[in-house]
Amino acid sequence: MTTYRVDDLAELTGITVRNIREYQDRGLLTPPQRLGRAALYTDEHVVRLRLIDRLLKRGYPLAVIRDLLEAWAAGRDLDDVLGFETVVSKPWTDEKPSRITILRLHRMFGGQLTPAVVKRAVRLEILKPAGPSAFDVPSPGLLDAGSDLVAAGIPLATVIDVIERVQAELDRPADRLVGMVFEQIFPDDLDGGLPAGEELRRRTETVERLRPHALRAIEAMAARSLTRSVDRKFGLLAERAVSRSGRGRRQPSDPPAD
Repeated sequence: MTTYRVDDLAELTGITVRNIREYQDRGLLTPPQRLGRAALYTDEHVVRLRLIDRLLKRGYPLAVIRDLLEAWAAGRDLDDVLGFETVVSKPWTDEKPSRITILRLHRMFGGQLTPAVVKRAVRLEILKPAGPSAFDVPSPGLLDAGSDLVAAGIPLATVIDVIERVQAELDRPADRLVGMVFEQIFPDDLDGGLPAGEELRRRTETVERLRPHALRAIEAMAARSLTRSVDRKFGLLAERAVSRSGRGRRQPSDPPAD
């Protein structure tokens, strides 16, 4: 059996010694074997650390990761647990992230691209820092849409404001729809939080089948909302045009102009 000291384990997994010890303190990583004063880790620790790192990069909090690891330790097959995690966390779009330089961003948005605007874009994950002069763009389509809106005369700060508000508002129906599915497939009273064996695989397949339906439902609802919003705005615009046209037209009872 291969064993590793903590420095070797950190180098092998790319996880700092400090984080390895933190995961031990939080119960995510089993204690190492002791040989005198030396702490020795095994390949099982390597697997666990790589799983923890993978889940953290997908945005899972440490408390959820601990639950998944406990489910694994409770007799559930690791491949089944990872298969479930892969299905529920894989991207909902085929859009490929891209990278853009700060110079290119300045060419797109000019003087409106202030440090404050860049900071907001990073906070909203429209941009992700990728070195001193470049950013990763998770959704190039969203960036292109923002560029078109600015080119049409809408201030960049206003575009960022709207993106922030709309994103928060879209999270609510998404949470409701996904929550409805998960409450039925993985109810709170489920023994151990996750089923085991064939039952976990079956429910994972159900989630996989429902994913495209959930996306179509959100798209359909968004399209209907956009249609209703455009209709309302056009109606208000038409009423305003009629009102202003009526005020400018001389009525038959009006006295003739000198």
